[in-house]
Amino acid sequence: MTQYDYLIAGLIAFVALYFKLRQLRRDPHNPALRAICGILAGLGACVIVGWEPMYVAVDQAAGIPNLARYLEHAFSLVAAASAQSLFLFLGDPDKAPRRAKVRWISLGVAVLAMGVIFSLGSFSEEAPKDFAARYATTPALSQYMLAFLAFLALTMTDILRMSARYGRQLPASLLRFGIRLLVAGSVIGLLYVVHKATFIICAQFDVAFPWAEGPASQAMLLIGIALVAGGLVIPAAGSYLVDAWHWPRRYRLYRDMHPLWEGIHGVVQDLSLHPPRRWPGIRLMSIALYRRVIEIRDGLSELSSYLDPVVVSEANSLTSGQEMPDREARAVAEAAGIAVMLDYYMATSPETRTPLSRKGRNSDIGDAGEDLDADAEWLAAVSRAYAASPIVDKLRRTRRPAEL
Repeated sequence: MTQYDYLIAGLIAFVALYFKLRQLRRDPHNPALRAICGILAGLGACVIVGWEPMYVAVDQAAGIPNLARYLEHAFSLVAAASAQSLFLFLGDPDKAPRRAKVRWISLGVAVLAMGVIFSLGSFSEEAPKDFAARYATTPALSQYMLAFLAFLALTMTDILRMSARYGRQLPASLLRFGIRLLVAGSVIGLLYVVHKATFIICAQFDVAFPWAEGPASQAMLLIGIALVAGGLVIPAAGSYLVDAWHWPRRYRLYRDMHPLWEGIHGVVQDLSLHPPRRWPGIRLMSIALYRRVIEIRDGLSELSSYLDPVVVSEANSLTSGQEMPDREARAVAEAAGIAVMLDYYMATSPETRTPLSRKGRNSDIGDAGEDLDADAEWLAAVSRAYAASPIVDKLRRTRRPAEL
């Protein structure tokens, strides 16, 4: 283990805590969010206090050798009790307040007992790297570790049981994956308890332990913290990362639809209640794309009675003589019909404007996709043809509004 492992694990916990505190600020009365913040704060503080330079600094500032070890253990128990509260509120919110209160009282008893034993014990020599090994044969450490490990074992078992049961009720999702990481973190926590207890027992009976206890305990502690922090953050951060992954493609579609949207908006000016964003953010991209698709569809539906099928037919004839993929040809034909329709609408007054059909607002225009992205793909193809196709440009020049 290196000195940077503690900093990395602490950074993971505190970065996760930052995002959860932002959520808590928006929803301050959410007990599950408060519990998650307690978990992350406890884990982060536990790791940072256990980092050797901070460990020594805390002890020197307080004038109490190894006080940082007691604080490290206390913070880890706070995180464990917060995890218990989290699953109590997720599983049975009605009974959770009473049950959580019992857990917090138990935590207070355990931390108080550890504090009394620590203050009475002879832990006068600094041991940031090998506290358990240096004092393994002293009765005070056995009593101290009994209080610490007993409460930790109970909480880890409780968390493992509740998280596994809650996870089975969830469909396949990022949330279930996060719960599984919490289960894995709880298993590591139980292994830590067994490992530490076995070491203490071996020391009491003067039996050589097969490996160095300190590095192994530190490794389990840091791995468990990383798993728990990841399990708490992934359900929220995962959806953000998915949105970030899709943002470039969705922004391209959003941008490509702009010429068609602008043309329709020039005719139906009440199409948009708010000015569109030039650069929608990652979280807003799906909403902006949805709005653009809906606004284009609504505009086309409102104008559909002025669509001339003869123009679409002519465009189909012009594309048939070219080596053009079928989907692209259909997009060009639809773009030509829309372009000539908009030209006609703009060039005529309401008194002389004559609908060519009685289709009305609810008619379908073009290939509405099976979902938002598919529909956006189609409208983007139509918009690109509307803006740049020579066939569309030719029909707009030859099919004058007066001819319609």
